Amino acid sequence: VLLLERRVAELEKESESSGEQHARLRQENLHLVHRANALEEQLKEQELQADEQLQQETRRHKEALSKLEREKGLELENVQARWAQEDYTD
Repeated sequence: VLLLERRVAELEKESESSGEQHARLRQENLHLVHRANALEEQLKEQELQADEQLQQETRRHKEALSKLEREKGLELENVQARWAQEDYTD
């Protein structure tokens, strides 16, 4: 009987220890789930910011290209006008 009582006490301790470990693991898992969700949110925000920056850069580059093309057109017109004047003066 004493042997059985000891064994029951050991099993109760193991069960209690297992329950505590299970509770700790559940708490740790909950913490990790919250952390993973926060990181996913952060990633989404960074992706949105990166997309917005890319759109801004693309818009700036297009505007710069348009400006250069206008300037090139004006330069070409000026050169053609000077060339035409030289033809008339010769």
